Amino acid sequence: MRRSTHGLVRALSVGARLGSFIDEGAFIGGNRGFVFATTLAARSPRLMLAELGDEKNLTQIGFDVTVETTGYLTANSPFPQGSTWGAVALLPGLRAGSSDGPTYGLVIGPTWFFGSTNEVRGLLAFRVEAPLARRERHP
Repeated sequence: MRRSTHGLVRALSVGARLGSFIDEGAFIGGNRGFVFATTLAARSPRLMLAELGDEKNLTQIGFDVTVETTGYLTANSPFPQGSTWGAVALLPGLRAGSSDGPTYGLVIGPTWFFGSTNEVRGLLAFRVEAPLARRERHP
């Protein structure tokens, strides 16, 4: 993730997803296929709704919007989109946390899937973001 302090995009992130299609009714050999996806997401600035706590332990609650694009590559996919497809999601959400610690978010919105067939589905997700350790400069 890369954060910015100015403009309409406050955070850009790139991610990867790995999963499998499993037949849960099978005792042995229930694996049906695999899926790999790469994701690019852009998040808007947070609109502050409330601040809780004192100056040392401040928790901020706010609203933001995330736009996420994903490309999927699968083997033996049971979905009607075929073996490759893409998705675009518009995800407004509530985010709570401090600027120095983890941030928790609840996002909900539509996702458009594009492939050999197109469809729209809803997405509800709980997200956790933790800051990476940063090295301080030594004089």
